Amino acid sequence: MFVATEGGRVDQTEIWKMYQETFSAYSKGEHPKPLVASELVKQVGEVFPSSCLKSHHQELVVEGIERRHETQPFSLQDAGHRPTTETLEAQTVRTEQMAELSAMYTVLMKQRDTLVFKHDALQEALLDAVGKVKARGFVSIVQVW
Repeated sequence: MFVATEGGRVDQTEIWKMYQETFSAYSKGEHPKPLVASELVKQVGEVFPSSCLKSHHQELVVEGIERRHETQPFSLQDAGHRPTTETLEAQTVRTEQMAELSAMYTVLMKQRDTLVFKHDALQEALLDAVGKVKARGFVSIVQVW
């Protein structure tokens, strides 16, 4: 719908009307309620951090974005996105899985660090032992190692 562009400018009411036209069909029943205009403008600022809201001839405009020139209108069905309770449940499961994977990764990294420490200590002990063996003249044992 919009793209970040230097020098671009879109009227706030145009953004609001496009939002309502696009998402009004998805804001009924068990679907989340649509954003209010002020919250929508905040979201525009989060999606396009280089944009800013300014007053221009007594109208509010968002500078730093412009309309994307598309050959066909945006549709959630075409994009494969359907904001349903099932999708929210799937997102919750995915978030829980990611948290579990993150916890497992943390445990594995701690175990790896412990093994690296033990490996380094063992290597140091072996080198020390080899040095002692060489000092005593047991060269044949050192050569086998």
